[in-house]
Amino acid sequence: MQLKLLPQNSEDKLIADTINEEAFPECERNSLDDMYASDTADRIEILGIYDDNAIVGFF
Repeated sequence: MQLKLLPQNSEDKLIADTINEEAFPECERNSLDDMYASDTADRIEILGIYDDNAIVGFF
């Protein structure tokens, strides 16, 4: 397993969006795009969790 920064414009971010939609009920879900666009975006880092170079999660 590896941790890597997950830039908003990466292809893996699209996979993270799908993971986000499947893992959290709508009432508990935060959009990754909203997090990137927030007032604190310059302080936010989203890390992808990778297994065999494939994204499997994020935080």
